[in-house]
Amino acid sequence: MSGVPGCKHEKLAPHGCITAGGVATIDRYAFGVTKAKGMTGRHLNISLEIVAHR
Repeated sequence: MSGVPGCKHEKLAPHGCITAGGVATIDRYAFGVTKAKGMTGRHLNISLEIVAHR
């Protein structure tokens, strides 16, 4: 991730930043997405990092 100038991407960085993140595995079939077989796998791994800076 590109980062925010002055932010160290820690839980409570000294420069007014806060970060939150998570990782999930999604089963496409459980959501009813069964089209486009072969385009992607059944299970998708998603990671997300959110950085707030004031």
